[in-house]
Amino acid sequence: MEDRRRCRQEPPAHLDRCYQGLGVVRFNAFQGVGSDLSFTVAFLDGRKDGVVLSSLSGRDESRVYAKPWQGGQSTYQLTAEEKDAVRLPSAERTKASGRPEKPENDPG
Repeated sequence: MEDRRRCRQEPPAHLDRCYQGLGVVRFNAFQGVGSDLSFTVAFLDGRKDGVVLSSLSGRDESRVYAKPWQGGQSTYQLTAEEKDAVRLPSAERTKASGRPEKPENDPG
């Protein structure tokens, strides 16, 4: 019983490395061609590290990009949609907890 209480108060350290946040943004990458077929997905762990995947879809081709996200930043420049996707998991946690998270390196 004591172990259960301790886990609720202090979750095991390895859990912060597990996937805990997801941000999805759909958009039209090529104006005048189709609709919101392109998308960006950010997968983040408890330390806000992870990966940002983007798929740009047009009429004749589709491209997929992966950008690492570590320590609140990427070694690659992010698009506006990718920045939005990275912000979404923090916004959802804030909404669920009712209190704002401490701001870290804002991608914007």
